[in-house]
Amino acid sequence: MCVIFRHGRLLGKPVPVYDLVNCMREWGYRGMRNIYAGLNAAVQDGYIINVNSGNERPLYVPTLLGAVDAGIYMAVVNTLYGGATPSPETARIFISTMRGVVFWAAVREFFFSVAVSTVLRRLGAIIARNARNVPLEFYLRVADEHDFHSGNAIDYSMIIKALTEGEVKGLPKDLLANLIVDTYHNTYYIVYKILSYGIVSLKREVEDYLHKLVGEGQEKQSLINELMKTLDEIAERAKRATIPLAYRFARSQLTVTNSATTVDAI
Repeated sequence: MCVIFRHGRLLGKPVPVYDLVNCMREWGYRGMRNIYAGLNAAVQDGYIINVNSGNERPLYVPTLLGAVDAGIYMAVVNTLYGGATPSPETARIFISTMRGVVFWAAVREFFFSVAVSTVLRRLGAIIARNARNVPLEFYLRVADEHDFHSGNAIDYSMIIKALTEGEVKGLPKDLLANLIVDTYHNTYYIVYKILSYGIVSLKREVEDYLHKLVGEGQEKQSLINELMKTLDEIAERAKRATIPLAYRFARSQLTVTNSATTVDAI
């Protein structure tokens, strides 16, 4: 994440190593040799690019794929590991299997945003022809909503491009830098929402069930509150159990081979 956010603050200018030292030390890199090793590994993975190759001092810029995978990684770390760092193998497995989830979520959000912004643009044209009969506040609200969804369409198209090896051409460096930062945040939100929803939904659904079973009222609410303390313990245990289950599922997905195309014969 160090290159992503420093690149954004520099408005798209390449990031020198000395601007990354403090940040990378916070992530556990000790000594310049380890810092350079981490940066070189990120270059090999396609997460950053050294735009000053050769014997000159390296200058780094992040890639869209780097922003996507960083978003996945941090969502997994914060949701399932409570901020702790998973092993490199575990991180790779989660990233590779969550990319598909992120892709389809981004496709859905992209086409939703395109559809809404297109409809709102048409609505704006209709309002403009009937300006005397439409309050200015409503027109401004439609314009703001159009801009918001148009921006969302661009943001989610960046995730799609990152995961389909699409190119981004012709954008000013500062705008591209902001879009890379947004790509990280949007990917993080997609994965975080999926991973955290299960526990939140579990508690909500059980509480709703208890209300139907026990009934309403202050006295019965006290009983439900007491029962919910037990549920908090169960929810925490469920969260811990999710880690090995998700890991095993992720590993199993990597074993799928071309023979899977025979499913039509089942």
